[in-house]
Amino acid sequence: CGGGLYVTSDAKPIFINNTIANNYASRYGGGLFAYNNADPIFKNTIFYNDSCGTALGGNEVNLYDVTCDPKFYNCDIEGGNLLFSGTGALLNYNGVFINNVDDDPVFVNPTTSWGTSANGASADWSIDSLSVCINAGTSDTSGFGYMPYDYAGNNRFYRGRIDIGAFENQQDIFANCNITSNTTWEADTIKVGC
Repeated sequence: CGGGLYVTSDAKPIFINNTIANNYASRYGGGLFAYNNADPIFKNTIFYNDSCGTALGGNEVNLYDVTCDPKFYNCDIEGGNLLFSGTGALLNYNGVFINNVDDDPVFVNPTTSWGTSANGASADWSIDSLSVCINAGTSDTSGFGYMPYDYAGNNRFYRGRIDIGAFENQQDIFANCNITSNTTWEADTIKVGC
């Protein structure tokens, strides 16, 4: 159970800016298995391409019982909360689910398989410049205890807002769109090509 994370017994850990991807669980929760009133808090975290060996076990999130109500803020969760599994999922889920997306995070060079058959340490889990996770993290960071650097040692605040995931994208962002008189940008710098 819990290929990426196993949280149990009234635990309420806080996970900020993590990448939980390509994990495998034989029974429940490829990304997260929550059990016995576990209520973890996730902020700016990616859950993507995790896998589970049972059809109803939950590839990304399994809430084993109705007392598990994790909180998700500004996360990228494949399948969203509609694909959570377990007796604590769907109508029994009473946690918080705010400003989350369900989109491919566009990793630069992820592993091509799951679990122990993949060498996750040799992969590049940073997000590409086309990722929806760029500048999609929590906008209000006061009192959250964020680390000043990402997993690679880069500044966590880059271009004005935190990214979702363990790595802060350091590439220039190019916008291919039409600019109108009422266009709003939320970033320090954006290069516009005309």
